[in-house]
Amino acid sequence: ELLNLVGPEGKDYIALSSPSQLRKVDHRMGMEEDNIVKLNILIVEDDAFSASVLLELCRHCSYQAELARSGEAALQMLEESESKPMNERYNLVLSDVMMQGITGPMLLREIRRRYQDELAVIMLSSNAHQAVVE
Repeated sequence: ELLNLVGPEGKDYIALSSPSQLRKVDHRMGMEEDNIVKLNILIVEDDAFSASVLLELCRHCSYQAELARSGEAALQMLEESESKPMNERYNLVLSDVMMQGITGPMLLREIRRRYQDELAVIMLSSNAHQAVVE
């Protein structure tokens, strides 16, 4: 569940209800703040243009981001990430909804099966038709 809160001076604060290590809220709003050392993002996108935009946005925000071109590649990269120290593992997945092979919803189900709610997942789609995304 993603909440977008507007705080003092119109500044936006994002609160992710799960996993808790990614929740970021502001003390001035009477909420607690979790310590986020850094975001290690796995971008799952099969479209080259969309992938380059997402990677550039992440780099512009000083986030560590890597690209998987398919759901299959993403699962492999997540598995390989498990052998790294905790602060170097992926803690956020940004995944396209519509991909060939393992689709976004299939990837989400597999991530939930393997990692429960320990790994945040945000699904993305450039398709404007709500029925297609659902």
